[in-house]
Amino acid sequence: MNLWRRIRRQLVGPKGRHVDFAHNRDTAFALETLEPRVLLSGDMAAAVIPPPPSQQSVSVAQLLTMDASAFAATAEPSTVVTPEPQASTPPSLDTPSRNNNQETSSSLPVNSANSVSDENSPSPTGGDTTTPTLPGESDVPSSSAPTIGTTQSSSRTYFISSTGNDANDGSSTTQALQSLARVSALNLMPGDIVALEGGASFSGTLTIHNSGLAVSPIQVTSYTTVAGDRAEILAGHGDGVVVKNAEHVVITNLKVTGAGADVNNGQGIMILHDDSNDQRLQDVQIDKVEASGFRYAGIAMYTGGNLRYGYQDVRITHADVHDNGYAGMWTGSAPGNYPDHPETYAYQNVYVGYSTFHDNQGLAINQQTGNGIFLKDVDGGVIEHCQAYNNGALNQSTNGPVGMWAIYSNNIVIQFNESFGNRTQGGDGGGFDLDGGTTNSVMQYNYSHDNAGPGYLVYQFNDVYRAQSSGNVVRYNISENDVRRGEPSGAIDIRAQNSPEVNTQIYGNTVYLDNGGLNSINVSAIRTSGNLSHVRIFNNFLITSGGVRLVDTEGNLEAALFQGNHYSTDGNPFVISSGGVLYGSVDAWRTVTNQERGGSPRML
Repeated sequence: MNLWRRIRRQLVGPKGRHVDFAHNRDTAFALETLEPRVLLSGDMAAAVIPPPPSQQSVSVAQLLTMDASAFAATAEPSTVVTPEPQASTPPSLDTPSRNNNQETSSSLPVNSANSVSDENSPSPTGGDTTTPTLPGESDVPSSSAPTIGTTQSSSRTYFISSTGNDANDGSSTTQALQSLARVSALNLMPGDIVALEGGASFSGTLTIHNSGLAVSPIQVTSYTTVAGDRAEILAGHGDGVVVKNAEHVVITNLKVTGAGADVNNGQGIMILHDDSNDQRLQDVQIDKVEASGFRYAGIAMYTGGNLRYGYQDVRITHADVHDNGYAGMWTGSAPGNYPDHPETYAYQNVYVGYSTFHDNQGLAINQQTGNGIFLKDVDGGVIEHCQAYNNGALNQSTNGPVGMWAIYSNNIVIQFNESFGNRTQGGDGGGFDLDGGTTNSVMQYNYSHDNAGPGYLVYQFNDVYRAQSSGNVVRYNISENDVRRGEPSGAIDIRAQNSPEVNTQIYGNTVYLDNGGLNSINVSAIRTSGNLSHVRIFNNFLITSGGVRLVDTEGNLEAALFQGNHYSTDGNPFVISSGGVLYGSVDAWRTVTNQERGGSPRML
């Protein structure tokens, strides 16, 4: 396909090497150099120039009213988007279910007797099998945790060594403590540092139950030795690190390892609020960690009991999270919100950046497993400059995993990420998703390719809790050869069950989709279906080959309006399916329907 080859060289680089979005954002989406009128008169190029640092937070509502140059001048990629004023509070704590109804549990996950995965299950196929370079790792500083010895004079550093002794006071490397149980029993004060011996391993669980202050957080880190600069916590069948009802905590430069997703029964690093204080706790930072081998998630946030509020101002950076069961990272909802308080959210201002979530392949059980990262019940969150790949291969549930997504959340920005090679044996297996009950959120400047499911899904399932999704935007993204499983789906897929998906905008995206040996009637560049209302799809660049449908619309033809999109099959059969009728040209489609009447669609 000559046209796609020309475009792809500018989108994703030569010979299949994807563009490093962090360092090449000025060219990564520069379609206007090929066709000046393709994307909003070049506004996209202005938006992807690396923005200057700024102290100014930008809400999603503000972001959507700005033009591209204004966004570039004000937004700071590493700043958590500030939510609009609201009465915030939280919902519930389980793996999300998309089975037609509401959440199924309000308790922490419990081990199941049938939860052993098959070690001989197939590995993910498709996509790049080599570990990609993390985009932009060097141009965003890690968390501002002070190094050992730089805190206030009244604070202490507790050294922990594999050759230490729990009878020591931990005041130096020669007087180091030895066990995680002894460290967990410490009454830590603001500014204290827990420093584990680099290159050494420690068995058990480390629990932090004391709080620091904003200016002097409690820190957990490693100190460098000749054996290495990072300590490893061997959690076995349990949790690795637990921040329990504590605020102003920094965890950095640790490796946390479970016994394996099929035998472990815990979390890697868990941020837990389960005391009687029903207010959001705040300020936990996790930086430069590796978390693997846990049944549930490598990094997790939970709210327990009957609480409605979990945490706010949580920051995850430079994390490598892999080979976990249910997810690389997830947030669980607050049981005190469900079902009576759908207006409130458990978490607020959650930032995840410059991290990888990969090879979280799931478990051979009939539950949704194998997610890369998802935010649930979050009001104000960012996922940016991350990668999710090779997740989900063992998932068997029809409610399947996704590389990066949000559910039951508000004011989420997912941007400058890459998601590829994600798989499933059941449903989904896509790249990115704004799922049920998600409102006022944006997926932008992302690259999705070679996923089993849709590259970009906006989906509202049947639900009585948060009864609709609304105000979501999918813009300036790339999808290349997604929906590789061949189920009826679009590379960009907008769908709803009985609960509505309303006021959704899809614009400025570029999609390339060949048939890949699939049944070409099942897959399409863009697909809409179900209970949609006021959906606008405009100024997108859609390219297909091998008879793959450019558009597939089902249900009410007036619910999704197409305007000013650009269509190309490069000489291959041109197919648009609308309401069960096939059209061989935009003109034929326009004549019968109200589509592509208000814009100037281009046939390339």
